Amino acid sequence: MHSIPINVSKKILADISSGIYRTPANALKELVSNAFDAGAHKVVISTNAPYFNVFTCEDDGEGISAKDFEKIINIIGSSTKRAEGVTIKDGRPIIGKIGIGFLAVAQICTKFTVISKKKGEKNYFQAKIDLKQFEEVEKEKSFTNAEGKISLGSGDMEEDLEDELGKNAHYTKIIMEELKEGFHSNLVEEESKRMFKITEEAAKSESLINFIGSIKKKTFNELSQYDQLIWELGILCPVEYIGNGPLPDNKVIHSDVERLRGYDFKVFVDGFEIRKPIIFPTNKYLIKKESDYKVYPYISFNEKIGSPLIFTGYVFHQRVKILPPELQGILIRIKDVAVGEYDRTFLHYPKAEGPMFNQLTGEIFVEAGLEEALNIDRNSFNETHPHYLALKKFLWDYLGRQDGVFRDIRNRSKERQDKFHKKQSKEELTRMVESLKDKFELNIKVKWESKSFKSPYKYNKKSKNITFFSNSFWSKNEKKRLLQEKIVVAMIGAREISRNMESFEDNILKIFSDEK
Repeated sequence: MHSIPINVSKKILADISSGIYRTPANALKELVSNAFDAGAHKVVISTNAPYFNVFTCEDDGEGISAKDFEKIINIIGSSTKRAEGVTIKDGRPIIGKIGIGFLAVAQICTKFTVISKKKGEKNYFQAKIDLKQFEEVEKEKSFTNAEGKISLGSGDMEEDLEDELGKNAHYTKIIMEELKEGFHSNLVEEESKRMFKITEEAAKSESLINFIGSIKKKTFNELSQYDQLIWELGILCPVEYIGNGPLPDNKVIHSDVERLRGYDFKVFVDGFEIRKPIIFPTNKYLIKKESDYKVYPYISFNEKIGSPLIFTGYVFHQRVKILPPELQGILIRIKDVAVGEYDRTFLHYPKAEGPMFNQLTGEIFVEAGLEEALNIDRNSFNETHPHYLALKKFLWDYLGRQDGVFRDIRNRSKERQDKFHKKQSKEELTRMVESLKDKFELNIKVKWESKSFKSPYKYNKKSKNITFFSNSFWSKNEKKRLLQEKIVVAMIGAREISRNMESFEDNILKIFSDEK
């Protein structure tokens, strides 16, 4: 066993100490991303429920050598971003920086152990890191906005440990101990209200679908810490969707669904396979395409703005609020990893669009570019970067132009209202003519013609038929038109049953009185 120095870039430390990994899931996301970059096909996270005293994260990736780990831990945050466009096994894109993920666990625990065996090597190493040193340095704050590095003390490493699995085995295992008190106590205290129960059947996607349905009935803050962890990991990580994808018409994002499936990358928490908990529409009564919900034309952007910026994506709308609210807005994914949460402002869209914001959702999949706009946490953006500004401009135009999403939503809303009022109009007129037949034995019939005529309507006294024609007399507002049509029917009915003007007026009043 020997001691290894732990140093960190002062800038990195300033960012991390400000709480950039806002939730435990965001910190675990970094470990999952490291596994993805290492070519892993399986990541297994254990929370040791219901005690929650030790977390582990183990993957079957290519592993890391003791020498490379020492380099990373010697100055965390110094490694450069991997070359853009470089891929590893299975054609996966490289997600991010090496090293930051190890320090991200400081948001979860005060002590962790890394055990790793690199592909092709005979032995493995084990390194124990005590993050209490990190907490002491955090309190100082003297590193803020400074250059260079700062020492976090040292860790203990054992090398050349013999592995019974032999040369062909490769893996990385991270054991997180002494969990942060707030995180640990919430998990334990909220155990009784946990909705997501791990059972023998938990490996089936139906369990996740039921879980999503339960979440819709609560606000996110009402969920247990454990439920929030399951939900967020599914949203954040580059894992598959449930079933054939989130949209009713899978053809729209078929390539995205297939790309994720092609990675053959799975994440398990306590034995349950995590998938993206995204299914639309979010209300079972929304069944009519175009009327109840709509998937808009697929987003596609490929331009050079200094360097290439390539992204695709979708926007989905339903006529009622999307639940849970955490799915409202736009989510940006770089290399299939979510950056932050769904942005309900749609990148600070400049116009107030009322309830439409609550009915919209979408994802942007960034294939190239925008990485330079990422802040160190990979959870937020430098909003002045040219790539971010280009994406924002595109999205605003996509939503707000003359043939854009918001205009279409308003038009569809008006069509639904007109259709409803037209149906209501026919039903009310039917009741009126039935009342004329019951009360006055007057058998009037009403029909509508789409063709134009010089008069808005025609009454055949012999057959007692009233025909309504297309005419500028009629209001374009269906409610007003209904009133106009009822007045016409009432006047004709009153004229048929009246002997003089006085009885005509009385009968009109009586007809409308009976209508009530």
